[in-house]
Amino acid sequence: MRTLKCLLLHILRTTGLQHIVCEIYFDETDFSPLPEHLKLIIKILTTGYNLTEPEHSRMFPLVRIDILLPQIFSCRSALLTDASISHVYYNPETEQQLPLGLINERAADQTMPPVEQVVPIDTIKKNALVFAIELLRPAMGVIEQQEEENNASSRPLRIFKRRSSLLNDPQETDISTRSTLFKYEIVCMGGTFDHMHLGHRLLLTQACLVTRNVLHVGVTSDTLLTKKAYASFIEPYEKRVAQVKDFLDRLAPHLDVRFFELSDPVGLAADLEEIGACVLTKETQKGGLMINEARAAKGFQALDLVFADMILTADPSSPRGDTEVTSFSNKMSSTIIRQFMSTTDA
Repeated sequence: MRTLKCLLLHILRTTGLQHIVCEIYFDETDFSPLPEHLKLIIKILTTGYNLTEPEHSRMFPLVRIDILLPQIFSCRSALLTDASISHVYYNPETEQQLPLGLINERAADQTMPPVEQVVPIDTIKKNALVFAIELLRPAMGVIEQQEEENNASSRPLRIFKRRSSLLNDPQETDISTRSTLFKYEIVCMGGTFDHMHLGHRLLLTQACLVTRNVLHVGVTSDTLLTKKAYASFIEPYEKRVAQVKDFLDRLAPHLDVRFFELSDPVGLAADLEEIGACVLTKETQKGGLMINEARAAKGFQALDLVFADMILTADPSSPRGDTEVTSFSNKMSSTIIRQFMSTTDA
């Protein structure tokens, strides 16, 4: 994953691209049956979204990154559906036939523009690693080079890290130990989804990974947000819903997603008996307990509370930008984004 991070930052630096789509595929020979490997899928997903925090926000213009799982959700590659994709990077050491086949299929579609560049990552890997040494030093700890390899110019540069807080295991792993792929027929979740960020994408993806048929998504009403920090920068309800819908349409187009306006702490989760689980983070565990109390009062079975991972940002109080936390003080949040907007707007 460290090498992937270096490559990602190098691509951002050299291309100036602002939207990256990362599609992940699994070798079903090694991971069969795939539904039993949810823990691995969640680990890759969480680490992938954490790859760009906190570095990209400091030095690069990345606006959006989507991690998609076409193989898991049985849908078409974004390369065949998104006309805005202009560059393709792939690893020929692990898979060459799949990306090149998709590129040829796109080329045969006269309604889709051709891609501008197709780049095997082995052609840029060395430059990416060299570039990343100084850039990632504050976030990745002390980096060492073995002395004997430093003098062997014919060998590729190898980078070792002694300590890394950025790529540590996710803070919350309940979802990978309690659930399997598409375990629940009907699932609910809720959130503000203001200024759609990496944490929202991670939460939504994990909800889709445990939902077999219907996902109810509650989006907080405007009236409940008037006392939020930097409330004047909160996006309107309709825009927040549209952003969530756009992402879920790309991620899992065959899933039946139903939106509702969340105007109280429990929403429809207390009223629909057929719901089997609620996806949330540990930070919002209290809301899950309130839902189950309301369901118990109606004689409904308690929901399974499925806790998802989160995106960590740099701790502003730490000179090293550590992402280690003992609370939720440095999770990726809409409040951080609105706070930044308030300073730039002033």
